[in-house]
Amino acid sequence: MARILVIDDDLSLLQMMKIMLQKAGHQPVLVDSGEKGIALAQKEPFDMAIVDIMMPDVSGYDVCRRLRADPRTMTIPLLILTARSQQMDRDMAAEAGADAYVTKPVTLDDLINNVADLLRVGATNIPRAAPPSEPAPASAATPQAPTPRPAAMPAAAAFEQLPLVAVMGLRHGVGATTVAVNLGLGLMQHGRAAIVDLNTNVGQVAIQLRLTPLTATWLNLVGAGEHPDKRLIGSSLTMHHSGVAVMAAPPQPTRDFLSQEALYYVYSVLTEGFQRIAVDVPAAAGDMAETTLAHARYIVLVIGDDPAGLATAPASLQTIRERGFSGKMHLVLNRSRPHGLPTNEVAAAFGQPLVAEIPYEPAQVNATAKGTPLVMSEPGSAFARIILNLARIL
Repeated sequence: MARILVIDDDLSLLQMMKIMLQKAGHQPVLVDSGEKGIALAQKEPFDMAIVDIMMPDVSGYDVCRRLRADPRTMTIPLLILTARSQQMDRDMAAEAGADAYVTKPVTLDDLINNVADLLRVGATNIPRAAPPSEPAPASAATPQAPTPRPAAMPAAAAFEQLPLVAVMGLRHGVGATTVAVNLGLGLMQHGRAAIVDLNTNVGQVAIQLRLTPLTATWLNLVGAGEHPDKRLIGSSLTMHHSGVAVMAAPPQPTRDFLSQEALYYVYSVLTEGFQRIAVDVPAAAGDMAETTLAHARYIVLVIGDDPAGLATAPASLQTIRERGFSGKMHLVLNRSRPHGLPTNEVAAAFGQPLVAEIPYEPAQVNATAKGTPLVMSEPGSAFARIILNLARIL
């Protein structure tokens, strides 16, 4: 269920919109003027806004511009719903920051389909900061040396950080995917969140969220170039009923990968509509794992509590440290059995304290089988409380 702000001065249309959105399971909040809509959006969180153009106090164009200009509201997906159907109006709406444009009269199916599409994709028409101004051209009498081509891949520390939370197991079988799924759901307390599964050998995120059979995965983007169309990126997401968006891994093993440039662009587009993105990063993802770790603001490294794991995981941690990734690293112990090594022995093996210790939870097996992660099904459990607390510090 999405909380949707509807701004229109036509009271009868507001009531019709209320009925239509409620039928689709959404929670509409109605206001009859542009100024009221802007003020409310600045005070309360909304998953999207539907805006009329022709209003007496503030036009829908100005509503969009002001929402996009305010950091508190700039990531709200904006849908223009209007009787004006000229191309000029569509162009002006896009220039003002609107993400989608629907003309009146609108049918129930058209409205709900457009709302569903925009909720899945998120805001994509957010103005970016202006690039630095170009230096003045050199005098013709002073020839300049040719500009050297940049290296294909700069050092890891030189990459731009994005609001990515990369979750990676330092050893196979430590439950990193389970942590990523529950953490992705927990990150929704910060706003709209997404989960990306980079697995190339049968992804588990979609299975744990019961999103099968899949119709869209990141494999849809392979071969689409370094800058895939934003609509194609949006159509590669699947919405979970919790509200989290999922870019799933292919349901069958694949040897295909997204290029580093394409994956970075995909992340950049997703961050226009989502405040946090949890990424399940298997080591086997190769360059996709490298790109994600290089751009992640936070790197959650999941470890187990078995002696065999402690014999090899510290070396894996050292390898990651030597890559010089700039994201803040968090070491998390995930107990997947009732008895394991004491916490102090685990921390001593890595030479640093643990950020979180996720307790063993017998209900985890059933939660995974039913497609209802514990953060959703048992939010009061010790497991869920630790995950939610971890999400709060990221």
